[in-house]
Amino acid sequence: MSVKLKIESIFKVTNRGQYVIAKRLDPKQNFYVTKKSFLGGVELTEYLDIPRSIDENGEQRDIVAFHLKNPNDAIKLIPNSIVELIPGDELQLLEPWYSLPDIDPRFGEELYLEISKDHILYGEKVNAIARRQDNDDVLFELIDSKNKYAVVHLTWKSKIENDPNYPKTEIFKNWLDLYNKRIVSDHDLFNT
Repeated sequence: MSVKLKIESIFKVTNRGQYVIAKRLDPKQNFYVTKKSFLGGVELTEYLDIPRSIDENGEQRDIVAFHLKNPNDAIKLIPNSIVELIPGDELQLLEPWYSLPDIDPRFGEELYLEISKDHILYGEKVNAIARRQDNDDVLFELIDSKNKYAVVHLTWKSKIENDPNYPKTEIFKNWLDLYNKRIVSDHDLFNT
């Protein structure tokens, strides 16, 4: 989903390249930057969790900075113009999360062994796409569901949990929801 922003200024940082300061037109609309993200048709550089449109207090930022991949593209962006930020096609994970190299059926099989008929994921088709390196949390993509992602803390008991609250599961409506509510906070906690 694209996000509309107003270009506030463009500036050069010696030995670092060209940057753009932009103001979000809809403060409630969140975004992320990955490989192949574009601002007004200009490719951006992906770098860790910056820019984050949520500050350390969980508040939306109105003004954000972007780093241009090709400094010569700065002339294509004009101050006071309205442009679209188009997210890339690659999910951005932060430590302690890591992508699973291929779809690994072990995680989905274990999930189906653990969930009861009353569990929120019962009957859902899933693909395991990432895992935390420091615990048993697994990120599942939900196929054919109104929600797109679930983080599940597998118990690895290989049997049905009687309590529908287990295995513990958090549902996220889209990547931005997951990224802002879980990926960033897990990263911050992991590095403190």
